[in-house]
Amino acid sequence: NSAATGFHNGGEYAIGADYLLQSGDLYQYTGTGSSWSWLHIGSVISAVSGNQAEFSIPLAWLGNPVSLQLFLLAENVAYSGGSTEDYYPDDVLNAAASLRFFSYGL
Repeated sequence: NSAATGFHNGGEYAIGADYLLQSGDLYQYTGTGSSWSWLHIGSVISAVSGNQAEFSIPLAWLGNPVSLQLFLLAENVAYSGGSTEDYYPDDVLNAAASLRFFSYGL
């Protein structure tokens, strides 16, 4: 929940990523902020239909949090006009933006 902990990509992200979901696998950050160091936690249950995706992650894998902060980073080069990276919300990298990540209560 803090850019002072977790992966923050050299201060580029507003939050420090403690977890990474990539290709159906969940990883926990083990680095020092900008180093790329992740521990595999497990494979998650997922479903994709058209342009929608759903993932099921046991809360115990995340330390049973009461809230989550997240943003999405995806590669969309497969789509016409797509770039190599796409963020949601769009202003993840804009330090002046008011919405750089989503917050969810559990």
